[in-house]
Amino acid sequence: WLCPITLFCLIYDCDSTHRIVANVVPLQPCTACDMSGRGKKRTRSSDEEAPFDGDDTEFLNIKDEPDDKVVVAEGESGRITLRAKTKLAENKAKLAESKAKRAENKVRRVSGVMDSIADCWLCPITLELPIDPVTAEDGKIYERSAIEQWLRDHNTSPSTNSPIGPRLFPAPQAKATIEALVKSGAVADDKATAWKAKLADQEELRKLREAADGGEGQAMNELGICYAQGELGLTQDYMQARSWYEAAAAKNNLAAIVNYGWYLLNGQGGSINIGLGMYFTTLGAVKGKLTAMETLGRGFQFAYYGLPMDLAKAKYWYEKVINHPDCKNYRKTRVTENLEYLALQADDEA
Repeated sequence: WLCPITLFCLIYDCDSTHRIVANVVPLQPCTACDMSGRGKKRTRSSDEEAPFDGDDTEFLNIKDEPDDKVVVAEGESGRITLRAKTKLAENKAKLAESKAKRAENKVRRVSGVMDSIADCWLCPITLELPIDPVTAEDGKIYERSAIEQWLRDHNTSPSTNSPIGPRLFPAPQAKATIEALVKSGAVADDKATAWKAKLADQEELRKLREAADGGEGQAMNELGICYAQGELGLTQDYMQARSWYEAAAAKNNLAAIVNYGWYLLNGQGGSINIGLGMYFTTLGAVKGKLTAMETLGRGFQFAYYGLPMDLAKAKYWYEKVINHPDCKNYRKTRVTENLEYLALQADDEA
């Protein structure tokens, strides 16, 4: 498909090339591409410029207008007039612009294809590219945490609604492909940004778990929070949260002591244990934890958690909350409302 005249026109812009050099060399029709590219007649839009990949010498013999007498230089190729020099500069500028446009269009086409390929790997549940892709028994690729949570409540495929079992299989090829697509920069920004954010969460989770496994109480409590709230890509799991809170409480982590006490009082992630729950809650309240103090206030106000109704003690703990330097406005507003209701209760008793 090489053009026998220009030797560089393969399938693009053959007609444009002919127009550029038409005043330089007597031309014969291009039999290979019929001066149109790909063997078909090609129409160029009015704003599309002609490319030129030759050297400058061909432009030096551009015919001068009869009245163009301004000579810039003389050379073996003949006179170089100001008009010819200007024309040469214009052609070079048009060539650069045309090349830039073609490069941009090529990148856009390739990006579109790559983005379409990335769509094939979207998790049907999250509608995002998975960080930890697995293949379910329906043959579909899912984010592990998403399909695990789905299978806890369903025995059907989220894609086909057909019955499936609980087995999940790692999908390392899918993972490698997704990573390569994102790193290539060809994936749409919204998909890539979400994937990179999840990748950062995964790395943070890895470090957190490493610290928790190493016996750090703070890391244990934070890992419990992640399980409780389904953060860092984890499936929400109150049993796991309770387990980590318990482990952190054993390390005397104050926040974990309060969290574990609340789980025991309310039976979250396990059975209710009022006695042990009140022990940890009271311990947290005495050490100044606002959540524990508010829990005791509500317990004495409404006779919760096996406590007797004692409005004086409820008022004591509520006031401790309000006067605490770390008490935020939202909590202060809530406790103030409880105190107002407490006053009404006292009036009714009186």
